[in-house]
Parts: sequence; C-alpha cells; structure tokens
Amino acid sequence: EENFNYTLSNSGTTRITKTPNNVSGVNVISRNLTAGVPQAVTLTVEGLPSGVTASISRQNCRPDCSGNVTFTVSPTAPVGTHRITVRGTPLGKTTSFNLVITGRPFTVACVASPNTILVGETVTWRANVSGGVGPFDYSWSGDQIPTNPAPSDPSFNIIYSTVGRKEATVAVIDRGSGNTQGSCDPVGTVQINFDTDIIEF
Repeated sequence: EENFNYTLSNSGTTRITKTPNNVSGVNVISRNLTAGVPQAVTLTVEGLPSGVTASISRQNCRPDCSGNVTFTVSPTAPVGTHRITVRGTPLGKTTSFNLVITGRPFTVACVASPNTILVGETVTWRANVSGGVGPFDYSWSGDQIPTNPAPSDPSFNIIYSTVGRKEATVAVIDRGSGNTQGSCDPVGTVQINFDTDIIEF
C-alpha cells in the first residue's frame, strides 16, 4: 500500500498596511494529496515578527483541503518583508511566502489659532496629522520659534514681539510606519498686527 504523502502550497504574498489599531490579512494554505490514504494534517506558522499573531482555520483537515492563516498585525509590528514558513505535521512538509507590512501614509496641516493677532498676544500652533500609525515625533521651526530645543509637542504657544506675517512648519516622524517623515504643506502662517492702543507714533 502506498504511503501517505502530500504537498503544501500558499496563495502568494500577503500584504498588510498598518493602522493605529490591529489589522488582519489572510493567506490560503492548500494541502494536496499526492499518495496513499488521506490523513489529518496540522499546520504551524514559523517566522512571525514581533507584534504579529497567526490563527489557522481547518486544522486536522485531510488532503485535498485548504484553510486560512489569518495574520493579526498590531501597531507595534515592524514594517518590512517577513519570510513566513508554514509547516505540516506529519512529514514536515513546508511552504513559504512573504508577509509584507507597510506603513500608512499621513499628511500634516499646521494651524495657527487665532490666525490674526496683536503683538504681545498668544498664538497656539497645532500640527494636525491625518493618517499614519503613530507614535509621532514633532519638531517645529519657523519665525521666532526656539531652536534649542525646538518645540516637540503637537501644539505649543508663542508670543510674537514683532509685527508682520510669521511662518511655522513642523517635521513629523511616524515611528509606527518605519520612521516615515512628513511636514505641513503649505507652511502655516499667522498675521501679527500692532496694538494701536499701546503703540504711540
């Protein structure tokens, strides 16, 4: 009697784009009978990066059969291409594919509140980030903004001592998307005017 034998195959590269929450993706693993009487085949997943878990549907199914490997990718998982191997028991058959984890694009807007103000009054600058994964690092620069150290919070307050149009921008690094960088486009602006009650000509 011919001994039981089988092969494993997969559905190809699995691509997952990270978000600030857990996100999942699926690879279909097929068990194909090549000889003998079908026996139950269980699967294990090897090569998972940190922050990624895998669950397997239809364990112990008898070839010919297929089941899903569902990957759950957390916000802390490393961006990049990870080689995943699925191993079948008995016989130790394997099939391998790439799990490609990418970051999420983001945009930044620099907003001054209020956007027209008098000399000596407080302006609040705020970086509004849309998209990305986080956590984010911020570094502000622009007219009369301190440089050493530069403000590193999403928002900060400043009092301008001279009149005119002032610009500010912020460099943002998304740690969760593999340190992708962005800045506000266009730069933020605020108009500083004289306080006519104080200034005498």
